[in-house]
Parts: sequence; C-alpha cells; structure tokens
Amino acid sequence: QKQVYRRGFPDFMDMMITCADAGRSLEAAVERVSQEMAGTHKWLGIQLAIMNLQLRAGKPLREALRELADRIGLEEARSLAVLFRQSEELGTSLT
Repeated sequence: QKQVYRRGFPDFMDMMITCADAGRSLEAAVERVSQEMAGTHKWLGIQLAIMNLQLRAGKPLREALRELADRIGLEEARSLAVLFRQSEELGTSLT
C-alpha cells in the first residue's frame, strides 16, 4: 500500500503548489486536490479526503498533516508535516 501512496505523492505536491500559486488557502487547496486525486490516485485521494474532513471539523492543518503522514507511512509526508509545523512555529509563510 505504501508504494501506491508513494506513486501519487508527487502529483499531490504538484497540485498543492498549483493551488497555492493560484491564491487558494492551504485548506482550500487540500479540498480541491483531494477531489482531483480521487480520480487518478484513489487510495491517496481517500486519505486526503479524510484529512479534508478533519480540517473542516476544525483540526489544525499541522495536526491533520501529521496524522496523514502516520496513516500513509511515507517519509515525504512526515517531512511535509514537519515543514508546516516549523513554519507555523516560526511565523513564516509557505505560500
């Protein structure tokens, strides 16, 4: 299953960057990308949809990303979660 997630992760990152460049908030980007990924990378799309629901329920993005990383078990996702946490702690923007 990890390899399935790994194949889709670069597409996830590319789509997130595209959404950020278009001016979407990170939360809105996650919602859009989870919908898109459902058609191309079903299993990763499901995990992103779970993350989107967590965000809608009020969970902070850094926590939702950490939990996504735990669920899919990719080091790349863990690194992304750490990046978001550090950015928040230092007050820097990722967009």
